Amino acid sequence: MSKLRLAGRRPAARLCAAPELEPATAGHSPRAGTFLPFGLGGRLLPGNDLAKPEISSPSSSTTSCLLGYQLRRRSNPNAGSEMDEVIPALATGQASTNVLTEQPLKVYIWDMDETLILLKSLLDGSYAGAFDGLKDREKSVEIGKRWENLILELCDEHFFYEEIENYNEPYLNALSEYDDGRDLTSYDFEADCFSSPYDDVNKKKLAYRHRAIGEKYAKVSQQLLYLAIFPLKVLLHKGLEKILDQHMVKVWNDLYSLTDKYTDGWLSSAHKLLEETLGKSAAAPTTNSSTINCIVTSGSLIPSLAKCLLYRLDDVVLSENVYSSWEVGKLQCFKWIKERFDGPNVRFCAIGDGHEECSAAQVMKWPFIKIEFQPDAPHRFPGLDMPTVQTYMDVIYESSSKDG
Repeated sequence: MSKLRLAGRRPAARLCAAPELEPATAGHSPRAGTFLPFGLGGRLLPGNDLAKPEISSPSSSTTSCLLGYQLRRRSNPNAGSEMDEVIPALATGQASTNVLTEQPLKVYIWDMDETLILLKSLLDGSYAGAFDGLKDREKSVEIGKRWENLILELCDEHFFYEEIENYNEPYLNALSEYDDGRDLTSYDFEADCFSSPYDDVNKKKLAYRHRAIGEKYAKVSQQLLYLAIFPLKVLLHKGLEKILDQHMVKVWNDLYSLTDKYTDGWLSSAHKLLEETLGKSAAAPTTNSSTINCIVTSGSLIPSLAKCLLYRLDDVVLSENVYSSWEVGKLQCFKWIKERFDGPNVRFCAIGDGHEECSAAQVMKWPFIKIEFQPDAPHRFPGLDMPTVQTYMDVIYESSSKDG
């Protein structure tokens, strides 16, 4: 399996004009510019953090629950994103009627590679090189190759990747207009002859595969929850071993622990911060706001979803919130996210390591936090925390408020 199968096409590096904000002097930072008022396309009400995602049929007006918010999906062939109305959801999935617009919705847009996870820098040895001989470069490369093989194994065996590798879409719901909602329980994917040309018939078959991948993603997330609570022998009676067998779970857990130790806790620290954004951590309980985590990655979509699962990000990022900018670019993905979640009291923040997301955040007039893996970098994992993230957001949005 070639590593090129996991690689996204990154644009040529260019200087980013977005100013870096130093939290210590954030109060004296220059004005970020004139901000356009928030659109009124979204209607925001508080919800319940325990609302569970629903898998909806792609009718003309369907809904799905997302971290306490209900996204009303309206099919529109002219829209870049179908989810255009944000309303609250109770644990039952029903909408609330109490409007508390003083409670903001915060949307965090994370890069994946070299931000939430480390892979490329492990494979090419640049992470080890940043530590001036204190890190074993050969071990770094070995760890990276093991991750690469595990990601591709999950993609090929469970996510149809050998079939759909050349048909990348920017997000799982991109082809939902072609999905007729057919029950896929007994559907024979091996016999449906998915192939080129990429016409409406084959787009329907790809939409089926995307829906099945989303269901498997949710099922693996459920499996991880059981793993955290019950012994494996209890888990194996629940039918979920069809996705991850006992051997794969052990290989995966061992590799995760090895990587986290080698990187001084990068993976667990990043995961903890995403938990804190959602109010899942006692270190940062969230009582007056709700949060959504999105990932925008330059890698192709299916391997990126596999990475979310294997790097244990699935409990903090839903599959429908993972975007691939491979063909469309990060700015377009940022625009889709704004279209989905924007409203009169919504705040966005982008976090990543690259010039492209920095430039896109500048265009969107969003705060941007640059991640670097050098040991003396101002923002890295472990290190980046919620007070720092909040400082960046306050500088931009308080400045916007003062500008009127």
